[in-house]
Amino acid sequence: LESRFFHHSRGGLACQDFAYRFAGAQILEDLTTPTPPELNAPYVALDDDLRVGRCWRVPQISGQLGIRLSHRIKITHLSVDHIPQELVLDRMHAPRDIILWGVIDSPSPPLPQHEADPIWDAMPRRGPLLNRGLMVVPLVAIQYNITTTEFVQTFNVSHSIFANHTFSTVIIEVLNNWGADWTCVYRIRIHGEAVF
Repeated sequence: LESRFFHHSRGGLACQDFAYRFAGAQILEDLTTPTPPELNAPYVALDDDLRVGRCWRVPQISGQLGIRLSHRIKITHLSVDHIPQELVLDRMHAPRDIILWGVIDSPSPPLPQHEADPIWDAMPRRGPLLNRGLMVVPLVAIQYNITTTEFVQTFNVSHSIFANHTFSTVIIEVLNNWGADWTCVYRIRIHGEAVF
């Protein structure tokens, strides 16, 4: 277990993480759910320290995380880490349904008509609650599975009609968890191809 945990926590997916804090990614507080000072700050969700309890404790069941990526990228995958089930008895605090939103801050290439996008059609609303009036588009809606032994779960973003657009800012919106009173986000990773 220790070697498997070390392998995954140190980036064993062989994909660069553009949301990694120590590579230059930053939390955007005005796009992030306010967190009381006695709880772990949101930036821990961008670290690779996956010790039990070292997570961003969302003050409610739902919340969002605004992230300035380390580079402008074409996003290909979203990874969500939670603590391995071998280390905790209760995984009900794990996020369940998550939406990855891309913030449009560059006009090119032209945006496709999102009315034809099944991801957009399935959204409960047209953007995260904290969006400062920014134009946002849904890139993927996923469900983290607590019944599998894979505690790092990676989801493909390339089927989005916005897959060819580049992003430097994203919003992770956690809609709910698996039945707890609050949600614990251990790590969010954003993978893709850098644009220089």
